[in-house]
Amino acid sequence: CDCDLNFGTKVMNVDITNRMIQTMNKENEKTSSHGPFDLLVGCDGVNSPVRTAIESNAPPQTFTCEVKSLPGEFKVARLDSVPPNLDPT
Repeated sequence: CDCDLNFGTKVMNVDITNRMIQTMNKENEKTSSHGPFDLLVGCDGVNSPVRTAIESNAPPQTFTCEVKSLPGEFKVARLDSVPPNLDPT
């Protein structure tokens, strides 16, 4: 498996159609493009650019997401369904 892990970067844009992402290095603010990707793991928090890109590009009624504030320091993003190409089953 040929995988790249990019630490200290922020996802700025996700292009689902062309399977590309744009990131910014937090130290020097340099932007870079990466891809094409086969798998993009969106572990980027409740205000996720990855999830936003999927929501914007998924066929109607194949991806739903609801964000709720919980007491304390946490937020939850609940995914009731995912687009067929992202569904592991």
